[in-house]
Amino acid sequence: MANKVTKRDYFTMIKSAMADNADIVAFCDHEIELLDAKALRAKNATRKPTKAQLENVALGDEIVDYVASATDAVTIKDVAEKFGKSSQKVTPIMNGLVDAGKLVKTVDKRKAFYSVA
Repeated sequence: MANKVTKRDYFTMIKSAMADNADIVAFCDHEIELLDAKALRAKNATRKPTKAQLENVALGDEIVDYVASATDAVTIKDVAEKFGKSSQKVTPIMNGLVDAGKLVKTVDKRKAFYSVA
């Protein structure tokens, strides 16, 4: 697949082709500056988490507390029943907690058990 030519590339080509026209060179320089500023804003932009994401973080904290207070390792089904959520809702949250190092996942006979790290 060929590389896509960007706006920056076009302005650079126009600038080099029209190097003898100061107005066009100034225009291209200005447009390139605007592209740089836009890229910087996009890089520094922080997005506000959605309501569902905030709820999932709170649920994750509750899950860690529940698993910590449990005497044995728990399954996703145990957690789903405890919090009244579906297994499909709980699974990615618990996997995220494992990735974050808050929970440890062990598998025995194709069944996953979770405990506190």
